Amino acid sequence: MRTLPARLTAGLITALFALLAFSSPALGADDSALVITATRTPQEIGHGISPTILIDRETIAASQAQDAAELLRFVAGLEIGRNGGPGQATSLFIRGTDSNHALVLVDGVPMNPGTIGGAALQNLDPQLIERIEIVKGPRSSQYGSAALGGVVHIITRRPTATGAEVNLATGSDASHQLGAQLRHVAGSISAELQVNERRSDGFPARVGSSRNSGHRMTSAKVFLRHQSAAGHFELRHWQATGNTEYDGFFLEPLDQDFRNTSTALEAEQAVSDRWLSRLTVSETRDEIDQGQGADFTHTRRRLLDWQNDVEWRGGLLSGGISLSREDTRALSFGLGFDESTDTRSAFLQNERRWSATGLLLAARMIDHEDFGAHHTGEISLRRELTPDAALHLSWASGFRAPDATDRFGFGGNPALEPETSSSIEAGLRVNHGMLRWQASVFRNDLDQLIAFIDPDGYAGPLPGRNENIDRARIDGLEVSLQAQREAWQLRAEVMLSDPENRDTGRQLPRRARAQLVLAANYTGRRLAAGARLLAVGSRPDSDFNTVRNPGYGVIDVHARYPLAGGTLGLRVENLLDNDYVLSDGFQTGGRRAFLEWRWSR
Repeated sequence: MRTLPARLTAGLITALFALLAFSSPALGADDSALVITATRTPQEIGHGISPTILIDRETIAASQAQDAAELLRFVAGLEIGRNGGPGQATSLFIRGTDSNHALVLVDGVPMNPGTIGGAALQNLDPQLIERIEIVKGPRSSQYGSAALGGVVHIITRRPTATGAEVNLATGSDASHQLGAQLRHVAGSISAELQVNERRSDGFPARVGSSRNSGHRMTSAKVFLRHQSAAGHFELRHWQATGNTEYDGFFLEPLDQDFRNTSTALEAEQAVSDRWLSRLTVSETRDEIDQGQGADFTHTRRRLLDWQNDVEWRGGLLSGGISLSREDTRALSFGLGFDESTDTRSAFLQNERRWSATGLLLAARMIDHEDFGAHHTGEISLRRELTPDAALHLSWASGFRAPDATDRFGFGGNPALEPETSSSIEAGLRVNHGMLRWQASVFRNDLDQLIAFIDPDGYAGPLPGRNENIDRARIDGLEVSLQAQREAWQLRAEVMLSDPENRDTGRQLPRRARAQLVLAANYTGRRLAAGARLLAVGSRPDSDFNTVRNPGYGVIDVHARYPLAGGTLGLRVENLLDNDYVLSDGFQTGGRRAFLEWRWSR
């Protein structure tokens, strides 16, 4: 906390004490909400063996966020890096792990590209999102490669009744938005079509530039479902296409076209009253094409995932197989590759519950075409100490196969080995009359981390190459408090961590040791309003320089009021117009305001 401004620190401590005093008994409203990400099976969020964070539709709509990264930014333990304004390259760090250790799913389908690693959160429109589930810590036993730091599961909206929705927005940086949604529900058939268009002139992305970096994006979603007594058949398609302008190394104007798509067919069938089987076949694409030359990066992934859940001896036994073919093509800095990779895996999970105890055992075998067989595991325990208090303990291991760019792109090294992790965590959750609070301590050890270096004896055409040299250890403490009193909802979260490169002793780049979030929301008969504060400590910018990005604090506010048959929303980002840095050499937005009108029937 020494890296935060003194006035801001004092204000945060005062607000925390106010939160402790401002509480009421109506806290458990969301404890019965079902989430699926932690175990791939439905769990009540307040009673699951593995803790899950839920951002629901009401919170998403109230925030009036422009992309998924803005929604994740105000969750302690998640840090966002962004190279400028709307549409610019965005990174997500979960509990101090690398950006390519955060697995992002859309409706259960992995979105991380095979060419770069991190999912394009800047291209995920909140208008299409029903909820976001966040699970911190390794989840390779459930989802395979890449989930060393955690999983962000974005679940798109589903029709529950026939109707329509229209939304219009305008605001700073000549930003405009127009969207529409059509829903139809009749008997066993439900269908939805949604389209959303966003445009913004943005602001100069690079320090020293006077030219705005504009962004335009069209998002669309199609959903069709047939429900029967024994199961369902579902077709889902999501896509985002558009263009983003940015500044080159010498501040020259550049732009690139992007395309992200996910198409899935899912069939779920109750084989018996104790056996549920689900088969999902999907294809995802992540494509970027440079406007000023021939450079491009393309990923196409086809995935078959078959899961079976069987009630067995008083518990739930889950298992299945996954078959993946990933095609990656790229040309960058004159270096290109065209690679196809097959991955096969099988997982088995057993969840058992006794009167006050829950136990989860999970394992996955991953057979990678280039790296052979690897195994991951998880053991999680939940113990209810009293009706209002529960303890959870867990150990989990993680695995990430190097992507195509690691092996064949700039500085590529085909001899790389997979990155691995091992994590332990202990936590306590308490509903204490008028207050709910949670606390967790964790340690995550990562080995064989990939870094770009100049190794001894290397005589290649580049100044260096990727090597498995780094080890990291992240020790951390997270505390969150929530309260609700009549129309008020309050939340406070603190994360203190030590993200250390164990080979150099340095703090990992772009990962802070202290992070604090405060949020307050009021929902009245007509007016709904809220404010969110994020305070982040200082952190190194890169392993390749000595720049240290200073700590910062930002406040966002939002409000909604009924108007003209719909609701009028106002959102103000960075209310105090603070200057801050997420990435050295790149600018962040000052105070910006947006108006949104939404009509729904």
